[in-house]
Amino acid sequence: MNDLGFLVYFLGLEITADSHDVFLSQHKYAQYLVAAIGLQDSTALDTPTELNLKLHKEEGDLLSDPVTYCMLVCSLVYLTITTLDISYSVQ
Repeated sequence: MNDLGFLVYFLGLEITADSHDVFLSQHKYAQYLVAAIGLQDSTALDTPTELNLKLHKEEGDLLSDPVTYCMLVCSLVYLTITTLDISYSVQ
């Protein structure tokens, strides 16, 4: 068994430590997701949809690539490990 030094990055988690605390972050993972979807030039919004919007399953077109949508949703669920403020929106 080899000692590879201090753990810095593992499974999308960035780990930093000082003498008293250990910090987990997924900043790099979130940047990767934004770039993978192509939204790196977008601006932030407090509410990404219209208020009081009623959605119906009979209206609209089907997704052109449902695999990409599933990958994004699963990635966002994984991102909620360290970013609890998006948990409600993702679920």
